[in-house]
Amino acid sequence: MGYRVAVDIGGTFTDLVAVEEGTGRLTETKVLTTPRSPGAGVLDAVARSGIPAGEIAHFLHGTTL
Repeated sequence: MGYRVAVDIGGTFTDLVAVEEGTGRLTETKVLTTPRSPGAGVLDAVARSGIPAGEIAHFLHGTTL
């Protein structure tokens, strides 16, 4: 089992929503976007969500930045 994670980098916030495949438990995280390094905001969101990166089975990324 693992997590399905979706991240959207917006102009102000980077949002993360995840579902744990085994239980259906949802996790939501919102962090400030880092315009000069958008990937840093994604990594920050994953870290703050508490989801172990090695347990992410599916990752979907979108941006409006």
